[in-house]
Amino acid sequence: MKEQITLQLAKLTQAKEIHNLMQFVYHEITDKDIFVCDDLLYVEKHIQEQGFIVIAKKKQETIVGCLVVHIPGEQEDNLGFDIELNRDERTRVAHMDSAVVHPRYRGMGLQGKMIVFAEKILWEKWKDQKESPFYFLSTVSPENPASYRTLEKQGYIHVCTKEKYGGLERRIYCKQLFCIPQQSN
Repeated sequence: MKEQITLQLAKLTQAKEIHNLMQFVYHEITDKDIFVCDDLLYVEKHIQEQGFIVIAKKKQETIVGCLVVHIPGEQEDNLGFDIELNRDERTRVAHMDSAVVHPRYRGMGLQGKMIVFAEKILWEKWKDQKESPFYFLSTVSPENPASYRTLEKQGYIHVCTKEKYGGLERRIYCKQLFCIPQQSN
């Protein structure tokens, strides 16, 4: 029997459970350089103000996956600096940031589904803006082919590889979304 998994936006009351899942996944992986585990404050900030978090839930109970979406604005961590976007372009950047899936639920395409869900939310938020394109950026360890292949399946392109997060090598991916202005009558 296939388990029902639903996707939704996280609430602040779920921050601790999300953080616990991140810590669990981090402790389960052998190569600790593959994933940088965020702290609870980071999770809370992204639920409240710096973006949002998509969660995958089993039977409306347990969180089995999450994707942190970071909207950096002009903060120095904006990956737009790394791929040489200009100032205006950097204001239209969202990061598909930390993504984790509980080991029992891997192989179900949850990371890709959470990315698509997040992109739809961002599209709804930004579609009426006159400026285009929008940039969805992400980093992934070169030692994590499952994650970078998921990004590639979703249309992300490997732009460059740089040291990030205190000297860890990361592939930087980008997907552009273009808004076509509506014709007025």
